[in-house]
Amino acid sequence: MLDMRQFIQSIQRSRGISVAELAAMLGYKSQTSVARIMHGKANVESVTRFCQLMNACEALALTDEETDQLGRVLERKRLSQAEYAATDILRLLLREDLPVVDPVLVLVNTGERQRMMERYLPMTDMRITILNCETVLLFGSLAQLVRQGKAKVEHYLYSDDSLLRTVMTIRAALPILHENGYFGGLTYVSREEILNNPRGILMADVMLCEYEREGTPWYDLVIFQNKEEGMCFTFPGSGTTVHRMMEAVKAKAQPLRNGGMPSLREGYSAYLRYCSNLERDRAVYRIKPDFGMEQIPAEIWIRAFKEGPMAGDLTAVGDTKEMAELTRQRQKNTFSKKQAQHHVFKQRAVWKFVRTGRLSDQFWAFRTLTMQERLETLRNMLEQHTQNPYYKLHFLKDEDCIRDDEIICYDGMGIIFIKAGTDYNLQAAHSEIMVSQPEFLRIYRQFFLHSILPNSVQPEYKTRKILLEMIDYCQKNLQEEKTAT
Repeated sequence: MLDMRQFIQSIQRSRGISVAELAAMLGYKSQTSVARIMHGKANVESVTRFCQLMNACEALALTDEETDQLGRVLERKRLSQAEYAATDILRLLLREDLPVVDPVLVLVNTGERQRMMERYLPMTDMRITILNCETVLLFGSLAQLVRQGKAKVEHYLYSDDSLLRTVMTIRAALPILHENGYFGGLTYVSREEILNNPRGILMADVMLCEYEREGTPWYDLVIFQNKEEGMCFTFPGSGTTVHRMMEAVKAKAQPLRNGGMPSLREGYSAYLRYCSNLERDRAVYRIKPDFGMEQIPAEIWIRAFKEGPMAGDLTAVGDTKEMAELTRQRQKNTFSKKQAQHHVFKQRAVWKFVRTGRLSDQFWAFRTLTMQERLETLRNMLEQHTQNPYYKLHFLKDEDCIRDDEIICYDGMGIIFIKAGTDYNLQAAHSEIMVSQPEFLRIYRQFFLHSILPNSVQPEYKTRKILLEMIDYCQKNLQEEKTAT
């Protein structure tokens, strides 16, 4: 990876300019400031300002690749080694899931090599307990077992406040975090405390699988040697002894995810109240394919609901009066509070909404929005973006750099992951989880503000241009409809 000096030199070579010319292009009075940055003698604030000027300089016209390189160089300057490594994992987490791998188990009793799913898929009522395994590619396979009702999984991670281990764990476990049959816990204890505990299993990557065979209890103890292979010891009886060995980690475990989402019995009004309470009086940093329901003007939202598929029985969804009040409150949370609101979208998904009137996560009880309603929504977004100092809308440059899931950071509270394409039907497949580990929240917020916003989104003028093109599209279509009638 390039350092700052090498990056500046690469820009000089590609543009055929000197340090003095570069300094003049960026508005510096002399080349001394740029020279200090090149030789590592400037503070973080000066380097950050230099990077901002580089990105904004139309004469330099940095490519997307150069912008990304510059962002990485700045990250390396600003972050500790552990933080920088964690942001690399975070970048991968935002892009895609780890590959689903079926690990190999080496059965010590017989010497046989067997795939994990081949061994466990025929079984039922398994109780699986995992220790660590943040680098083992087993969670995709485990998610299948949980989803099919064949197993319940408890997962405990020892962490001596290691940011990197925390981020790696969340990335590794993301395929299973949404499943009801999974519990994840982080245990913050010192290395010395676990070393001195005779029952503690320190840093091993361990899986304990308890099951019945012909009415007799058995258990497998798997010790993973690498990310795709483990030694499997099989014993008759229960795994009580192993559980006791894990007590030092299990006793102090803090849940990896929060369970604050309302239950199905509480209905959609309770869900809207839950969302409103999360949004109120705090900064929000959101990534999703297209607009959220809280960004649709409240009266349009209410109308689309009242005229939707449940028009004949709205009370089956929730208290309509309360839902209308909460919808207005959520819009107030989004556009009227004096905390930062940053919303990062994908152009192709928003264009699909503009053309079809349906969001990628359309509420199941909504009808399609009319062209006039789409126009009003876009006009409101443009007005808020250009006139509201607390609200900013952004479009990604590289739409494949971030997955289609919705990821919302509620400052000081936690980060919610919502599966792509949900319809918010609380009685069906809607799933969302909140991760509230303080270190994960801190590094994610830092990554969003200092990497995604400076390096991964379109500049302000392009954002306005895109919104105006969408507004123009709606106006032309409305005019054509008027002419046709």
